[in-house]
Amino acid sequence: MSTPAVRDDLPTLAAIGVLAALAATISHEVAGHSAGCLAAGGEIRLITTIFFRCTGGDAVTDLGGPLGNLALGLVALSLTASRRIVYGEMRLFLLIAGGLSLFWFFAQLAFNGLFQTGDWNFAAHQLGWPPLWRVFAVAVGIAGYDLTRRGLTRGMRTLSTGQDRTADRTRFLVPWLAGLIAVTATAALFDGDRLRGIRDTVLGLGVAPMGLWLAAFLAARFGPTGEERANPTPRRRSWILAAVVAWVAFCVIVAPGVGPGPL
Repeated sequence: MSTPAVRDDLPTLAAIGVLAALAATISHEVAGHSAGCLAAGGEIRLITTIFFRCTGGDAVTDLGGPLGNLALGLVALSLTASRRIVYGEMRLFLLIAGGLSLFWFFAQLAFNGLFQTGDWNFAAHQLGWPPLWRVFAVAVGIAGYDLTRRGLTRGMRTLSTGQDRTADRTRFLVPWLAGLIAVTATAALFDGDRLRGIRDTVLGLGVAPMGLWLAAFLAARFGPTGEERANPTPRRRSWILAAVVAWVAFCVIVAPGVGPGPL
């Protein structure tokens, strides 16, 4: 007797992915870098989907973005282990948001150390770190990336449908793809270096979290962690409405550029 195919509601999956990608972006640009700028006594000049400018900032400002991703990722993935998170849609949101944030953090750490660019490189120059920091950054970045993939695979297996591997991959990859498309579209709203904004958004939410693909395929291959199978994702109008409102608000408020702009 064959196992019936699982049919998740695609609009709900897409909505979860949009909210997760927005959460990862906001934790980096809006919350992380902004908090670092204000903590340094600086003045925020510009916030967009991918660009941030601050006058009077310091190394804390540069590190604020990555640390914002780290904080969100650790909190999100730790909550997936909580028995209080009983609804599959919330667990899926936490897995995608946490995975995107941590993959972004560790990939950026390794990339900045390898190519001497980006937030970590700027902070290293300001703090006078010895050249050895680059070796440490690459090693920690690679190790952390793999740990994130392992944790995400375990979390995804708790939402596995069982024998329907296609449904499993759909459940985890549709949210990622929807979030990538939605947030990349917001980068095009900035009346500045649009091409660079789009490129950097794709790198941060599309290329950096490629480990999410591997986690999804492994979770589908190995199946559930126990006997219980995850139920199909139903149509959740609350998730869809929340995603539409959050995305439109982001497009109107943040994406065009918050602040007076660079001096």
